[in-house]
Amino acid sequence: MFYEDRARVIGKRIKENRKRLKLTQTELLAKVYLSEKSVASLRKWERGERLPDLTTLARMAELFECDIGYLLGDYDESDFSAHKVCEYTGLSERAIDVLHNLKVSGFGPVIVSMSGTKSRTTLQILDRLIVSEKFSDMFNELGYYLMDGTSISGKCQESIPNNFFGVRAWIEQKGYKIEQQSKISEMHLQTAADMFKGVFRELLKEESTNNG
Repeated sequence: MFYEDRARVIGKRIKENRKRLKLTQTELLAKVYLSEKSVASLRKWERGERLPDLTTLARMAELFECDIGYLLGDYDESDFSAHKVCEYTGLSERAIDVLHNLKVSGFGPVIVSMSGTKSRTTLQILDRLIVSEKFSDMFNELGYYLMDGTSISGKCQESIPNNFFGVRAWIEQKGYKIEQQSKISEMHLQTAADMFKGVFRELLKEESTNNG
């Protein structure tokens, strides 16, 4: 990254985090142990015209609860650990934060089996869902649902190949039925829902077997 690009990234992130904390420029300076006389420098930092010194960057990183690497534009996540997880999984930092908060809270719904109850945390249930053999198929069905949910408008009719109507006539002549697009879309959604329920039925069955 060139100096000018890095300066712009640093300035943007300083400004975004200052506003996130609802601080004025003067208030931010006080938080990082700089006098009001430095407001001209801060404005240049936020405009990407100059770079703050390393000590000031370190103090800002501590204030913003992020890594210096984030402020420098080395990665888009607030800290390096989150960056590596997002890079490895493809999830957003927001999704990672949600999962982390679930872990910290230790929220544990109760799964009822035939012979009693057993507590499982939300993350344990999510883990079981992800490693299930039905997981990929379930999300494929959801993908089909989203794709089939779009309809072709009348304006697009001219883009349909000429043989489309001939194929349709042949299908109807054979006595086959062409389902409406909306019905096909709902079918994929229902299939995904059935798979989802199936995973939990298997989990309940296992709990019953292990406790029996």
